[in-house]
Amino acid sequence: MDIQPGQNGVRSETNRKVVPRKTKKEKRRLSESSFAYLLITPALILILVIAIWPVLQSFYYSLFDLRLNNPTKSEVHLSYHIDLDRYLNNYPFLLSGIDNEINAGNAPDQLQEIKQKLNETDEKIQSSDEAKNQYEQVNDKLMNFEQVSSELSLAKLDKDTAQTVLKDMKQVNTELRQVASSTQLGQEEKLLGLSSGLADSIINPNFIGLKHYQDNFSDSRMWRAIGNTVLFTVISVGVELVLGLGIALLINKVFFGRGLIRATILIPWAIPTAVSALMWKFLYDGQNGIVAKIFEDIGLVSSMSTLLTTDTGAFFPSSLRMFGRQPLIWPFCFWPGYKRYRARFMKPHRLTGLASGNNLSTLPCHY
Repeated sequence: MDIQPGQNGVRSETNRKVVPRKTKKEKRRLSESSFAYLLITPALILILVIAIWPVLQSFYYSLFDLRLNNPTKSEVHLSYHIDLDRYLNNYPFLLSGIDNEINAGNAPDQLQEIKQKLNETDEKIQSSDEAKNQYEQVNDKLMNFEQVSSELSLAKLDKDTAQTVLKDMKQVNTELRQVASSTQLGQEEKLLGLSSGLADSIINPNFIGLKHYQDNFSDSRMWRAIGNTVLFTVISVGVELVLGLGIALLINKVFFGRGLIRATILIPWAIPTAVSALMWKFLYDGQNGIVAKIFEDIGLVSSMSTLLTTDTGAFFPSSLRMFGRQPLIWPFCFWPGYKRYRARFMKPHRLTGLASGNNLSTLPCHY
């Protein structure tokens, strides 16, 4: 620090910011924090890959109209394309079939106009150099009976061209149907099928934004499903909480065979879910299920076979299945907390003779 003489022989100090040095304890604490973050980094990456990324990917796919049973909507498309593989598997054979019908004298004038329109449509598809190059490559592969990759098969088209081509293809199909209705064609089914396949080769963008969510939120079935889920959660969790807390208080008492009872409670919880589901399936069976028989005898259902075929009949058996398994897990969640509660609050108050200011509402749950 610089020191300069001041007035009247008094030394003054210049104002300079003093940076405090970190102690060894602070450095050690910083290094421990960095090491802790380093340890949890693999877990965070694993959670991101396994849990968060699939959710984000599902949301992304929900913004598109994806349909696995429709070849033109089975993948994400943000622009207009034509499937050259599908197109070239229909177009040449359609022209050949039309030529055969013309040579046979079946509506030659009308079919000649349709053929001319098909040739003009084909020229529109090859209007761009990139599409024409892909067109020739796909055609060569098909002629040599080679497999065409999806990247090569999809040729990008601008919006106007794609809509014009699609309109022409649909018009060709309509005109062929009109010809078939007025003239007996030798290959009617073949021509109509090939013309329909041409229209399916045009792929429109399937981005729809939040339309799926709009449709679902306006669907009464979704709100009914949400209501059933909320009701199921409230009923099942409420009953499980009461039964689980009661069992936890019971097994905390000292009585003969307490260890055996505690071990027995674990058995239903240790049974695999698949095995448990099969057991309940047999119990609810509409012909031989013992639970279905009991419900019929006490008048809850009119017949054993109708137990799982009605809304109420399917709802309460599902809740009952949860009551037979989950309440046996809750005691082991409450029990450690209850022991801590007794050790921390009840025993000191008993020794001092003071009334306890805490109750079971402060009981922690070790789930």
